[in-house]
Amino acid sequence: MKKRTVLIVDDEPGILRSLALYLKDEFRVLKAASGLEAWQVIQRLHIDWLVTDLKMPGMGGLELLEKVRGSGYKMKVILSSGYVNDVEDKVCLLKIDHCLQKPYSPITLVEILRSC
Repeated sequence: MKKRTVLIVDDEPGILRSLALYLKDEFRVLKAASGLEAWQVIQRLHIDWLVTDLKMPGMGGLELLEKVRGSGYKMKVILSSGYVNDVEDKVCLLKIDHCLQKPYSPITLVEILRSC
């Protein structure tokens, strides 16, 4: 069975490393440290799930999501942030599949990825 591809986007290196290690046995994991880096990956490779932080220097999560949705990419999206409540209306407009309030357990993320 082919592994589904998950792109994790976060400007905190520790989060990228720990989530990648936790997910690598079950998913093909790609990492990006910024929205711009993620956008470049999305344009080159098929992504099943995008897990992106909201607040990042440069291109943040919302700008990345607007580009993804505006370009017609059909990946599922999980928004992770300590500020989820501040962007609830925009999140609905961008058709996010799930929101995770930071800090969250990698187990919670795996359960969400498995469920869809």
